[in-house]
This record gives sequence, C-alpha cells and structure tokens, in this order.
Amino acid sequence: MRVQFLSAIILVMSINSQASIEESKGATVITVGSAGSSCDITTGTTKIQDAIDSNFSDIHVVNTETYNENIIINDKSITIIGGFTSCANAAAGIQTPNEKSIIDGSANTLSTIRIFGNTFINSVELDSLEITGGTSNGLGGGGILAFGADVEIILNDNLIHNNVGRFGGGIAMIGADRMNLFVTDTVIKLNQATESGGGLYCNYTGTGIAPQLVFSTNTGISGNGATNGSGGGVFLNTCDFHFASGDNDISLDFGINRNLATMQGGGIYAEDEATIDLIGNESGCGLICTGDNTKPVTIAGNTAQGNGGGIFLTGFNTQINMNMVLLAQNTSASNGGGMAIANNAELNVTRSQKSCWNEDHCNFFIGNKSGENSGLGGLLYNTGAIANINQSEIALNRADFGTVLYTVGSNSLTTFIGCVIRDNGGIRVGTFPHDDRNVFRVAGNAQVDVYHSTIADNLADVAVFGIVDTAGAVSEIHNSIVSDASTGTLIEPFVGSQSLVDFRKCLLHEKASLELPTVPDRNDLATNDPLFVNRVANNYHIDPLNSPARDFAANDHSFFKDMDFEDRGVDFPEINDFFGPYDVGADEAQRPDAMFSDGFEN
Repeated sequence: MRVQFLSAIILVMSINSQASIEESKGATVITVGSAGSSCDITTGTTKIQDAIDSNFSDIHVVNTETYNENIIINDKSITIIGGFTSCANAAAGIQTPNEKSIIDGSANTLSTIRIFGNTFINSVELDSLEITGGTSNGLGGGGILAFGADVEIILNDNLIHNNVGRFGGGIAMIGADRMNLFVTDTVIKLNQATESGGGLYCNYTGTGIAPQLVFSTNTGISGNGATNGSGGGVFLNTCDFHFASGDNDISLDFGINRNLATMQGGGIYAEDEATIDLIGNESGCGLICTGDNTKPVTIAGNTAQGNGGGIFLTGFNTQINMNMVLLAQNTSASNGGGMAIANNAELNVTRSQKSCWNEDHCNFFIGNKSGENSGLGGLLYNTGAIANINQSEIALNRADFGTVLYTVGSNSLTTFIGCVIRDNGGIRVGTFPHDDRNVFRVAGNAQVDVYHSTIADNLADVAVFGIVDTAGAVSEIHNSIVSDASTGTLIEPFVGSQSLVDFRKCLLHEKASLELPTVPDRNDLATNDPLFVNRVANNYHIDPLNSPARDFAANDHSFFKDMDFEDRGVDFPEINDFFGPYDVGADEAQRPDAMFSDGFEN
C-alpha cells in the first residue's frame, strides 16, 4: 500500500508541477536578468529575493550571470524557473534545454535557499537551477533548508552541489510540520555535512504523516560526505524515502553512489520508523512513470568507516523494500560491506515482474566488502533484525567472517529464497587480507534459513556454514543446491553445530560433515552433480533435460517464483517425483517446449 500511496503523490505533485510551469509561460511573470537588459529586475545584489518579495509567484531567471544571494521563502508559494538565455525568452517562458541559472550562496555563511512558514500549505517549485556555495553551520541544509515549514518542494532539472551544512550538506528538511519533496532530473552531488546527511537530511519530529521524499528517474545523490556522522548520501529519521533511479554504469551520478560517512551508512542511514523504497521497476504509469525496466536502482561505491557501507538501518519499524536493485562495490571499514541492519529493523528484497534490466540477476549484490581487520558480513551484517532476500544474485562479496552474511543476536532472522550465491570470497592480497571464513556465519541465537537457492563455486574458507555452538536457533536449508567444494565442507565442525542446522531435500557436494546417522538413510540429501547449464559462464540454471534437481522436492516456501520469475512446480511426468514436483535450487526447469522463455537459447 505504501508504494501505491507514494505513486499517487508522484502523480499529483508532477501534474501540479507541470501545470504550474505551463501556466507561468502564459501568465504574467516577473523576469530577472543582468543590468542593462530588458528584464523586470536588473539591478541590486538581491534580484531574486526582490522578485520573491514582489506580488508575483512566478519568477523566470535569465542565466547570463551568477546570482550571489541567500534566498528566503517565508510562508508563500513560489515558482522559480531558470535556464532562460534572454529576457525575451524568460518573458515568453521559452527555456533552452540543459541550461541552468546559478544561485551561489557563498557570500554569507547561510543556506543558499531557506524555506519557512506554516500558516498555509505552500508549494515551492525550483526548476533548471544550479544551487551552490551555501554554508549553514547552524541547522544545516547548505543548499536548501526547509525548517518548520508546511510545504511541498518540487525540484526539476536542478544541480545542487558544493554546499556545506551541519545536517544535510545539500538539502535538510527538519521539523514537525508537513513537508514533502518531489525530485526529478536532479542531481545532488559533492555536498558535505559536518555531522550527518551529506546529500540529504530529513528529521521529522511530529506525530502526523511522515514527510514523503520521492526521487523519480534521472536523479542522483552522489559524491557527498558526512564528515563527522552517519548517512554520507542520505540520513532519514522518521521519514519515507522513495528512490527510483540508477544505471548499470555505476560511474554515473544517477543512483546513490560514491558517498562517504565517517560513522554508519555510507549511502543511506535510516532510523526511528523511517521507510525506504528502492523500486527500479516501472510503476505509477498513466500521466507519469517512475522507475525504468531497463535500468536498476543503484547503490554503489559508497563507504562507511562504521557499519553499513551501502545501507544502515536501525530501530523498530525502520524498513527498506528493494526491487530491481544493483548494490555494488560498497565498503565498510567495519561490518556489513553492503548493508548492516540492527535493532528490529527490516530488510525486504523481492522481484515483482519478469521484465527487468537484467533478467538473470534482477537484484544483483556484487563486490561489497567489510573491513580487512576482523570485518564481519561482506554483503550483510545482521544484529537483531529481520532480513528477507528473495530472487537475487549474490557474488564477489568479501569479509573476514561471513562473505555473504554474518548474523548474531536472538532477534536475528535472515532468509534467502530463490537466490544464486556464487563466487563470494577470493584470493588473499594486501596488508590485512580478507580471511573469507564461511559464506554464512551464524552466532548468538541468530538464525539463517535458505530455501530454493543455489550456493555454488564460492571461494570462502573452511566451510560454507559456520554455525557456532552459541547460535541456539535451528537454521533451515531446504530445497536447495549446495555445490561448493571450492569453499570446503558444508558445516564447520564446532561442537554441537550439526544440531543447529536442518538440511532437507537438497543436492549437496558432500554430507559427511553433517554427521548424519546411518539409519535411516537420508535419501532426501543427494550428492549428485546438479548439472548446471554452464557454471563456468555463471549460468546456474539447471539442465532442463538431465539435471537430478528436477522434481526432487515437495512444496516448501515454493510460493515464490523462481530466479527468472517463473512458476515453481513444473512437473516432468517422465521423472519419478522423489518427494514432489518441485525442483531444488534457484531455478525451476521449464518443459523443453517452453525453455526459450528461460534464456537457454543463450
């Protein structure tokens, strides 16, 4: 329901924004330009502010000079549009594509734009502006500060860069009043927070509807820093954040990329009932769409000196929902290279449709690393939280303990369904090389459950599962393929660890480490070669004609579609159903007459 609600906000706000811009082209507007030009306001050092203080609500700004101002918008609705190359074009509302008007706030130690007022519900629209140079050592928001304001802020085709704020180097939204933010075709980059929220900071202190922060396609939060705090890209306290932008080329600014936090959450930090939706698939279509079926949401190249290189979540009802996401090359100097979740937070990853930017790995978690000196959890570090990771490919992640997962704590439950988990770990290089001990490391009453997943060809050390004797809870590995002799045995031989993991209906590369009784024979645990289509080329579909993984299991968390978003339980009548018609592993083999839908033509 939350995604539908946000989609409705996107639709309404976008219609209002476009309508306002169209109306301003035909309505009487006030124009701002250089001295000696034919614009309405041409003199003084506060030209844009003078226009705001006039009785006009539509301001068109010519881009022939840099406007060195610190603007205040106090309890009024206003539209400021830049990118006009002449006063005549500004009066006629004729913008030049890719042109922006520059507002530089460096003349004073203030935000470049400040928004106040809660007498009315106001709308502030900023279009085709370059907002830079602001410095706010008090509340924050070096580029834009909204404090105690009842306002909907609409940003279109802006560049917000090189601003500094205590909280929120680029944008800060603070207070108990109703504040919403809608962003499209805008990049927030190279800003710094002296504490938290390098690119964006949202702190809601009210008891009503949390602020809705909606970032549509072609938006980015990149290269920002929290120099003495958390959330290098984004800091959220009790705010709802919907982000739908990125690119499979992670060197671009689209996405949440290359941000740095000296504490937790290099890309995103969220706490206290904040909700995050990273939704890459096309949605909300009608008059406007968000997401793009040809590009993922990207969280890439972020760094945290604390936990959670890409993402950090903490607290009850703090939640993140991910769909069509590329989480790549994030680094933590401590724990959780890709993500760290704690204290009853919740992580949900799923795939909602077949059409995707990459049909083989619609959610792709690759190349994330925890610290090289006792770093825990290359992809995920879970301490007392819930994680549900479905229909994802997980590869090339590294840590000292738990290349994919390190989990500890009695409320820690991590579930993998329909995942391909491969090539995690690697060659030890450097002064403090990663030990890569175990793919999954479980301790302190934590639990990991794996259903219908394929674990193969990892380069971890000692064993796939390191379930220490203090784990307490029984982990379940059901209906899965573990073909991972390159790592070692299935279970690291801690005292009593075999009683803390329950394997059922699996194809395994060995089972001696499970120390199973000889009677009865566990024929539901086979050691056959699963016969992947081409494991050298990372194609972990099973051979639809010959794989022993076909029709091997009963329904056990089989309600999720497989890795290709295809139904499970496709029966091959000619095969004896050992325990049922469901295939084990991430892939459900299709009948030969349907296999082209499964990508085998490649």
